[in-house]
Amino acid sequence: MRETCGCAMRRGRPGQRWTPRVGVVVGLLTCLALLPACGTRTVSATVAQSLVVPQTPPLALTKAFRGTVKSTVQVSGQVVSLRTARLYFHNGGTVASVSVLDGEAVGKGQVLASLDTGNLPYQILAARLNVQRDRLNLQNMQLSQAPLSSAAAAAAAAIQERQAMLTLAQDEVAWKADRLALAEDEVVAPFAGQVNDVSVAPGDQVNGFQTVMVLSDPSQESFVANINQTTAQELAAGQHAVFTYNASSGSAHQAAVRSVFIPTAAQIAQAETNGLTPPLPSVTLAVQGLRRRPPLGAAFTATITLAQAANVVYVPSDAIRQFNGFTYVDVLHHGTIAEVPVQVGLQGDTTTVVTKGLVAGERVVEP
Repeated sequence: MRETCGCAMRRGRPGQRWTPRVGVVVGLLTCLALLPACGTRTVSATVAQSLVVPQTPPLALTKAFRGTVKSTVQVSGQVVSLRTARLYFHNGGTVASVSVLDGEAVGKGQVLASLDTGNLPYQILAARLNVQRDRLNLQNMQLSQAPLSSAAAAAAAAIQERQAMLTLAQDEVAWKADRLALAEDEVVAPFAGQVNDVSVAPGDQVNGFQTVMVLSDPSQESFVANINQTTAQELAAGQHAVFTYNASSGSAHQAAVRSVFIPTAAQIAQAETNGLTPPLPSVTLAVQGLRRRPPLGAAFTATITLAQAANVVYVPSDAIRQFNGFTYVDVLHHGTIAEVPVQVGLQGDTTTVVTKGLVAGERVVEP
């Protein structure tokens, strides 16, 4: 809170008091009084204007307060999932179908996209029928066997049975191989979740192992904000934060820093070697009191308290002055401004703690 004072003051060295400019005013008035005695009957407008004493602008005043000083940093981020999977086709080819949209919820095992597989589905059907035929042949052979009169006949029957079993095994392998080939031409959800970043459409050409969408588990959601290296060095787990989810009409929630990630030089180098974007420092928050969980990808802001001091004397930071290593504030007392030496502590967002030299309520001059 500011107030103003119209006192005309003189600035001196730190530690000196300010005094009104009385001498200058008296000298000018004396000159004006002596002008008639010198034979000058009129004074030009220019001369009269030059003799007007300039008015000192009013001082901006505030007070030393007692309360809490905080140093904070504001971060912005998105709701992400700690459990994600990048989905892709194992083979390259033409996309035949995409059955999901961005943000859609899917179940485990659901087919999300497929390639043009040509005659492969018919090959799978034929292989399946071959296996069923082989199983029936082997079963009929085993049920229709009669007592054989000679060892040679028994051996021949055994060979025939083994050949039937081998045919069955071969057809089962072929059927399985065709099914695996079809599976590699499909994108299937490995777990239930939410699909994001769908990057293909029917008719597109894709390469094997090219990421075509991302699957995230909403039950594993987390609140993550990218930060710079300097901010990362100031943060630590447990620091208090106030969280605002942008789509919740600006309502604030209590939160805390859960973890801080600072990538190592090796991690950055590895990403660059692989042609990937290097990881950035980030902070993860734990939020309390959310009645409805925000959707993945939703934006948020948070104000994190880096440090605070309670029940302290403080002044606006711009009222703290420095001169040749001397720290002081200008204090108004009975119409006179004195430069008072002070010791300072925590510098908050807009105010600074004064640990020595001031008491709460003293009137302080701001620039």
